[in-house]
Amino acid sequence: MKKSIMYLYATVDEVRILRKVVADSNCIFQVGNQQRSCQWFREAIAIAQSGILGDNLIVTCYLGQGPSGGPFATKPVPDGLDWDRWLGQTASVPYVPQRCHGSFRWWYEYSGGKMTDWGAHHIDIAQWALGVIGTSPVEIEGAGLHDTRENCFNTAQTFSGTLKFANGAKLCVQDGGKKTNGILLQGDKERIFVNRGKLVGNMVDKITADARWNAKIREAAGHLYGGPYGRPEVKLKNYASVDSNADSSWTRVRQSHMGNFFKCIETGAQPISDVVTVGNSTIACHLANIALRLGRKLTFDPATKTFVDDDAANAMLARKQRKGYEIGM
Repeated sequence: MKKSIMYLYATVDEVRILRKVVADSNCIFQVGNQQRSCQWFREAIAIAQSGILGDNLIVTCYLGQGPSGGPFATKPVPDGLDWDRWLGQTASVPYVPQRCHGSFRWWYEYSGGKMTDWGAHHIDIAQWALGVIGTSPVEIEGAGLHDTRENCFNTAQTFSGTLKFANGAKLCVQDGGKKTNGILLQGDKERIFVNRGKLVGNMVDKITADARWNAKIREAAGHLYGGPYGRPEVKLKNYASVDSNADSSWTRVRQSHMGNFFKCIETGAQPISDVVTVGNSTIACHLANIALRLGRKLTFDPATKTFVDDDAANAMLARKQRKGYEIGM
């Protein structure tokens, strides 16, 4: 039996490190992108790739508005928490509860805000739909509102950006306010919208009502991944509210994702969320963050995984590592 790992990426450079570790150790490695194990997301991808939405497909990811807060007061470290070890590679700072569990997501020191929190899921599906899951964007631009005060949440609160790929594909990302979360796939004929609770649009209604098209899209969705699915698929009868279908709820999706992981350990197949393609989606999230933090257009080389003639941007591809917690190789 092969060894197995589950993990998430923290920086662009860490994608490189983890890929090398997986390749060298011959592990079965699954990333926690459960939306890949969700059939209505895959059916949205199949619809987008079928051409029935029309030409000039643009995908927009709405990630939700980032939290604001602070300045937060420092407090004594709670009993049972090794704060120094929790900080790991990052700079040593006094304990602030909001820097820790849960809300660590809203500090660039430890995460990337909504761009990496929800972006890791939605941008991943968007790249798959656009057929660019095997590469990285070549042009990235963005802007965002940040709180620069000390001991405040410092990831972007509101933001927008655009990622362009060498084949002409265009992926847009926006906060979408406090309530909007999901993925809009729009061609010059039709558009559909998908999130964890629904797959909707005029075209979805037509496909659902047409047995031939329904079968074609479901077959195409099934071919998106060549390995074993964690649980059998079900035929959805109400795409407008998939969570109301008890047998295809988000709990089932999570179980299916874990099931896929276990089956791949048994068979040696690549998981549906593999280290290479999910790594590309994660890279896209970090590149978008770098662009909106710098506030200017950036050019990226997917082959070298570096920005073109931009020392300031390249310096943000990795995180400065504190002595004793280095993981570079």
